[in-house]
Amino acid sequence: TETSIRPVITRVQNGADETAGAACSPNAVGTLVGRFLPEDAAPVSDRSGHATSLAGARVLINGSYSPVLYASRERVDFLCPAVPPSASLEIAVETAAGLSNRVETRVEEGSPGIFITGGWAAGSDLVLPGGVVSIRVTGMDWLAKFSTVRPHVRIGTQEVPIESITPDPKAPGVSTLTVTLPSDIPGDSVAIVIEMVQTDGRSVASNPASIPVETHQQAAAHPLMVR
Repeated sequence: TETSIRPVITRVQNGADETAGAACSPNAVGTLVGRFLPEDAAPVSDRSGHATSLAGARVLINGSYSPVLYASRERVDFLCPAVPPSASLEIAVETAAGLSNRVETRVEEGSPGIFITGGWAAGSDLVLPGGVVSIRVTGMDWLAKFSTVRPHVRIGTQEVPIESITPDPKAPGVSTLTVTLPSDIPGDSVAIVIEMVQTDGRSVASNPASIPVETHQQAAAHPLMVR
């Protein structure tokens, strides 16, 4: 029937990883999971933020089309709108088959998510304690506008300040965050999580990522990066 081939949204999640705690903050990458394109359709990606339609799929948020970053049969990545926190969002996917169901969410001040697909880069799989780590994240582009929000990184059981957050000029919604690992990290690996307390007192956390630690060899020539 006509209804059975229309796109269907089952959930909205953070565009970096489904286990991250929040889905949308201004200009963050969000992901819709469901049924969107025909079985024989190949995935299409355009991370420039300039496309509002990929493979015929469009994301409609509060009556306006948002940039689409990736489209496949079961997933659509999009750029969350730059609207004030706490604003309500009504999201739907539109294809040639029709309009999907609508899902509702709200805008957060931050929606930290760590991109872990692709693993580590920089010529080494290990980093020394006290070394610098670069992490690709989403949901943190607008934190400078919210002076009361204090994000930090938890590495193992220790809180570490964020040294820099640099937006990626070629990938809207994506930033590179840098931190220095504590010098007394035990073991061969350590978990890293981004946390922040918003102005309403609610805590939002990213998905965890694992950093392999080398305690004996020399530091790599360049900082490692979580992608």
